[in-house]
Amino acid sequence: MDQSPSSDPEIEERRHIDESLHLFRFSIDQAGDAIFFTRPDGHLFDVNDTACRRLGYTREQMLAMNIWEVDPDYPKEAWLGHWEQLKARGRLMFETSHRRRDGSKVPVEVVVQYLRHGDREFACGFARDITERKRAQTALAESEQRFRAIFDCINDAIFVHDPETGTILDVNERMCEMYGYPRQEALRLEVGTISSGAPPYSQAEAKELLRKAAAGQPQLFEWHARHKNGRLFWVEVNMRLATVGGRDRVIVAVRDISERHRLEEQLRQRTEELALEGERKDVFLAMLGHELRNPLAPIRTAAQALRRLAPADARIERAGTIIERQVRQLVRLIDDLLDVSRIARGKILLRKERLELVGLLQAVADDHRPILESARISLEVDLSDPPVWVAADSARLAQVVGNLLQNARKFTDAGGCVRLQLGVDRGAREASIVVRDTGIGIAPELLASVFVPFQQIEPTPERNRGGLGLGLALVKGLVELQGGRVEARSAGLGRGAEFIVTLPLDQAADERPATVGVTTNWHSRRVLIVEDNPDAAATLLMFLRSMGHEVREAGDAAAALDQTRQWRPEIIVCDIALPGSMDGYGLARIVRRDAALRNTYLIALSGHGMEEDKRRAREAGFDIHVTKPADPMDLERLVAGAPSGAESPGRS
Repeated sequence: MDQSPSSDPEIEERRHIDESLHLFRFSIDQAGDAIFFTRPDGHLFDVNDTACRRLGYTREQMLAMNIWEVDPDYPKEAWLGHWEQLKARGRLMFETSHRRRDGSKVPVEVVVQYLRHGDREFACGFARDITERKRAQTALAESEQRFRAIFDCINDAIFVHDPETGTILDVNERMCEMYGYPRQEALRLEVGTISSGAPPYSQAEAKELLRKAAAGQPQLFEWHARHKNGRLFWVEVNMRLATVGGRDRVIVAVRDISERHRLEEQLRQRTEELALEGERKDVFLAMLGHELRNPLAPIRTAAQALRRLAPADARIERAGTIIERQVRQLVRLIDDLLDVSRIARGKILLRKERLELVGLLQAVADDHRPILESARISLEVDLSDPPVWVAADSARLAQVVGNLLQNARKFTDAGGCVRLQLGVDRGAREASIVVRDTGIGIAPELLASVFVPFQQIEPTPERNRGGLGLGLALVKGLVELQGGRVEARSAGLGRGAEFIVTLPLDQAADERPATVGVTTNWHSRRVLIVEDNPDAAATLLMFLRSMGHEVREAGDAAAALDQTRQWRPEIIVCDIALPGSMDGYGLARIVRRDAALRNTYLIALSGHGMEEDKRRAREAGFDIHVTKPADPMDLERLVAGAPSGAESPGRS
């Protein structure tokens, strides 16, 4: 029986072949890579659809072309040589570029396979478009160039350390400059080579710090680094762990701080020098105050004595008044100079107490009213209803207000007015002391500097109003020490000025008086004056005798001790700096140890008035320390009010 055409083996085989060829063609046309089939002479005999689309040709156009027309990097001669290599190796892989119909190029990665079928030779090439890869590579290269440029421009030395091998993997140019190594030599270094081993870290400690950084603990420290030539220099090192390419790396940034260390050392030395100069200045000022006060003391006492001895002579009364006023001015200048120095050195000790402000301000106003009126300046006082309580040092606060009144007097012409005012803000728990004048005013540009020591508001010689420029600086220092603040205001030159001192109100519930006066009945006292300055001793002797006291004198401690044991004075007024082997402190100690003399009232009268001097006087056994030149009437009150031997508590 004859077979049907559909069952003819040859026909069936051809059908299968046609299907396979169709699938093969479909596959290569759908491939993402361009596929080329080339004869040995370079002529293209087949391409896939991808190649046509990529290059912009039809299939018929491409089958009429040679490979070197597609790939301009391979002219005919190069292709023929390339063919021989392909035959020898069987497979080649390279990067090139194909030219599109419009003349543009597309970068490709090509794999070419040598094929042979019978006596026929040909090549099959797969070309993959690597435009994105090339773009990424270009971007990466540019990024690396930028990174390298930044890396090398950084002023800190930077190196990348491999914690596994202990070597340096990369360095910047600054590292090479700082340590003196060429790049290639630096890349072979170990960290221990460039660390000095000098304090503050040994090489072992430096490696331990590096190990901690490799464990993820950032390190920031200073150490000595070692230059290639052996020179040591100070650096600041910052170590941090970073992951680079999946590997742990320690990034080390090093900053040369040699200059900073040099400046810090200079600053330290200069600070020590300034501290020493400050100590010398304090000693000098203390000695200056002592030497200036010593001659002022007899002048002041002599003026008081003259006025008492010749009360009916108006000329002597006027001369005495002038002398006392000028002595007070000199004393104020000396005290201001010493106090500003003490504040700057932190050596002012305050004795804060609960203080009724209205009474203190009224007393200060009464004290300064004659001074202002003598300059034909009126003083107006506007105080709140008492009581107004603050926690302050009464003497220092009185000094603050007095300085402000003195400042107002200095810069207010005759016919002007000074006003002292007290305001209370119960809500803010503050009291404000205002001193306002109608004087020359303050230029706006000087307001910020009026509290600076030695700053003169009117520095021109033709309008010099005197003073050292310390009064306001002292005001600021004393107010701030007591927890307050001070402010200067002025509407400008010729429009007056005002100074506002603000203090916190005392919040204690009770309102007991801060101080209690002691009334004593006057009677004549036996007083021994111990003073090596003949003028000071003579004037003090004359004044106290004029007050009705029985007075003797001694020029040194030994003579004073003899008179004390023989005459038994009730009160000893004693200078501290005495000639001979014993000073006033030594005399006080002997008197206090003698049971027969221990109730003698001891008054230290010294040109040294610092807190340290007062402390030493108390420790030596003095009942009170008075700084020269003392107001004779104040000294008279101390003498008259001193407890008698029977009334005085015993001292051991």
